[in-house]
Order: sequence, then C-alpha cells, then structure tokens
Amino acid sequence: MNETIYLKAGSCLSAPSVLIEIARESNFKLRRRVAFNPACPKQLLRALARDKSKEVRRAVALNPSTPDNVRAELAGDWSPDVRFAVAECRHSPPAILSELMLDANPYVVRRARQSLGE
Repeated sequence: MNETIYLKAGSCLSAPSVLIEIARESNFKLRRRVAFNPACPKQLLRALARDKSKEVRRAVALNPSTPDNVRAELAGDWSPDVRFAVAECRHSPPAILSELMLDANPYVVRRARQSLGE
C-alpha cells in the first residue's frame, strides 16, 4: 500500500475529490481510512455505508460527520460489529440507541444502554 495515499486518506486537509478517488480503491484498508476521516463528504459516507466490507461500514458508523439517517441505516446492518459501532458512537442520537436496545445481540444492547447512560 502506498504510504502517501494512506496519509491522504486520513487527512482532514485532503480535498473531497481526492477522498472520492481513494475510496474507489480495491484495498478495504484505504476505504476504511477514508470512512473514518471526519472530512469525508456526506455523499461518500452514504456510499461507503453500503460497502461490502463490514470494517468500512463500521468506520462510517464511528465517523462524527456521518448523517443521522445513514447511522440509522447502519443500526440495521446484518453485522453485529457494525451495529455495536453505532451503539458505541457518541454521536448516535438517543432514538437510534433506543432502537439498538432491542437488538438480538446482547453486546449491542449493553453498549447502547451504556451510551444512553442507563
């Protein structure tokens, strides 16, 4: 993996067009790095929320810039790791956390409770 590209993927100073180009890479580590970047454009976060890699979707869930409607979609993800990330994110709205308290996975439920302060 090119170190320069990896650094650009995580830099808040990278232009949106650069992040979009990097997100097209087949390497999930680069897409994950872009998905964690708070400067990632909202449209790109929406697209990365549907990435085949659960690690990329998890990064979107943890990104403070992810729109609430995208985070709500991720709260219904098939992967418990992604749902746990939504429950763990301090930017998740209480309504989403309340929904996750009904999750089938007890770890997700516990984390949602903790995030709600229960």
